[in-house]
Amino acid sequence: MSFLSSLFANNTNNYKPKDERKAECPYCHKTLSKVPGSKTKCPHCGEFMFVRTRPKDNVRVVTTKNEAEKIEKERHEIATTEEFKKRLSDSPLYSEKKYLAIKDSLSRKFGAPPKEDDVLWGLSNYLLQEYIKKDDWQEIKMIYFNQALFLHEQGKDCFYILKEVAKCELIILKKLDCFKRVEILTCNDQSCQECQKFSGKIFTIEQALKEMPIPVKECTCKLNPKAPSGWCRCMYISVID
Repeated sequence: MSFLSSLFANNTNNYKPKDERKAECPYCHKTLSKVPGSKTKCPHCGEFMFVRTRPKDNVRVVTTKNEAEKIEKERHEIATTEEFKKRLSDSPLYSEKKYLAIKDSLSRKFGAPPKEDDVLWGLSNYLLQEYIKKDDWQEIKMIYFNQALFLHEQGKDCFYILKEVAKCELIILKKLDCFKRVEILTCNDQSCQECQKFSGKIFTIEQALKEMPIPVKECTCKLNPKAPSGWCRCMYISVID
């Protein structure tokens, strides 16, 4: 079980689901001899039925394959959203008061309760602006990292925000004023072929800031197979001259 799946399971185990399973095939709607308790093949139409608990209303039902996949997607999205909030709440400047203020502001703007994703994205951008004011590039990097990870986990393009993470790494090294060059470190044979091409390459910090060789645009490593962009794990290490 993945971390996100276990997180979701832990959050729902305390609430016993309402059981609305029926002894009826969700495809042909013919009566079954008993209520399915797990994946079962309908004796009438030959289609496989699935048992799932809908995350939004915590109701256990017998579903088709397409509905089961939809429910799993919803479970994954809820889990990634909860994890995003957890990571943001670890920020020193996070407060539940600010979270509620942003939620209220978006509610008035949209004229309806906002999606949790929108609230958290607004909160993360607020934290970014606060850390930019403080010139705290380590925290700026972490907020960008959390944003990129959230997008990737939700199956969205994270490349340009992951690029901001790499930029922050370079700015942090530049501000130390004791390193002039950086080397690209990959995960060796655990990296994709595109990323391995950059292994050991050395750039001046200024050159790296201009060319932004990582994240690698063509990276094929993915935490979420459905994400359109890769989750490039290449990083910079300082070169001691």
